[in-house]
Amino acid sequence: MRLLAIAASSAGLCCLLTALMIALARKRRWVFEPRSDRWARKPVAKFGGVPIVLTLLAAGAALHLPHRLQIVMALSGCIAALGLVDDIFQVPAWAKFSLQALIAGTAAWAGVVYPLFFSMPRILRSPCFGWWQSRMLSICSITWTAFLPALG
Repeated sequence: MRLLAIAASSAGLCCLLTALMIALARKRRWVFEPRSDRWARKPVAKFGGVPIVLTLLAAGAALHLPHRLQIVMALSGCIAALGLVDDIFQVPAWAKFSLQALIAGTAAWAGVVYPLFFSMPRILRSPCFGWWQSRMLSICSITWTAFLPALG
């Protein structure tokens, strides 16, 4: 029941704070204007990720997560901080992508991976086969997930 209460209050607070941030951004003209090389056709508010990340980190702190999930939360905070810096300073796409790949690599190095080959015969399960592929998939997945919103 405690988990449900934390999730529900976090989701509600996130929606409220995000709506307030978008309204503030529009009022202060903290927006990205539409460009031909972007997907958005209307102005997009800057700093919309700030309330999302703050409520995520607060919920994570309230849940007393295991060590591996704390790593995920910390690295998510790093990607969010990079997004905030990009909102302020307009980081070039190549630099942002490179830093996101570095953060994803850090996650894979720390053991945050998408395991592959669950049903592989034991004779094919070697320390080399599967280990490297799982980490590469993790790095690509995390980097793509972090970079995709920047395309909009």
